[in-house]
Amino acid sequence: MMKGNRMKRTKILEFRVDGEPLGKPRPRFQRRGGGVHTYTPSRFVDYERQIGAMALELAEAQGFAAPTPKELAVVAVKRRPQRLNARRHHDGRLLCPVRPDGDNVLKIVADGLERYGPLVNDAEIAIWSCECYYAARSETDHIVISMWLLEEEDETC
Repeated sequence: MMKGNRMKRTKILEFRVDGEPLGKPRPRFQRRGGGVHTYTPSRFVDYERQIGAMALELAEAQGFAAPTPKELAVVAVKRRPQRLNARRHHDGRLLCPVRPDGDNVLKIVADGLERYGPLVNDAEIAIWSCECYYAARSETDHIVISMWLLEEEDETC
């Protein structure tokens, strides 16, 4: 960001996807004939499709902007393991230092938004952020995806 310019953020999407947060896996390889074929397991492709479809539905209703800089924020909430249900642990969300890594969660969301959703290219995302938590005792596992349109504001006196 250049000195004297500020970013105006306009929220354009926010939705929740219930279920276990998944991260983008490494591609799988399979020999076919004389060559090698790469693929992504169907479980992860289905997850990308679900994210893209939900985003596309919301984007069409809100008049999604053409390719412009955007900010993407993902909050991944994983099921709390049994060992953290002891009374000594508080009832709220706890930081989650295990897989899937935040960068892999971001990548599967960005790929879903690009391949099946409203993004033309995930390079439109200028600012990325991801938070990973274990669920609060009263919560189920899910992810929350938020996206903002970024526009530069000139500060003129």
